[in-house]
Amino acid sequence: MNKLSNQVQLRGRLGRDVLLQESANGNAYLTNALATNEKYTKSDGEVVEETHWHEITAFGPCAENMAKLLQKGNEVMVLGKLKYNKYIDEQGINRTLAKIYVEEFFASKN
Repeated sequence: MNKLSNQVQLRGRLGRDVLLQESANGNAYLTNALATNEKYTKSDGEVVEETHWHEITAFGPCAENMAKLLQKGNEVMVLGKLKYNKYIDEQGINRTLAKIYVEEFFASKN
């Protein structure tokens, strides 16, 4: 029997400049926004194009390499894990944020 795996693959463009940061214990990390596009035709023939934004986070050598190679607007494919973080916002409302924790990435030549 195969074990189920939490793996997600997304291809899109970076929404912000890449900023490498350092955690309190000295580990490199970065967060960014990844824009993916979806295009489809409705039953009435109208073509709809939507952009979806995803929060991505990378750590260690993966984050360091992303910071060296990528900048805002670059097309990139990320492979990683999908996790949900629960928090209470400023108004006291329970929220859930989906994040992709990047394990590998592949940059397109722009």
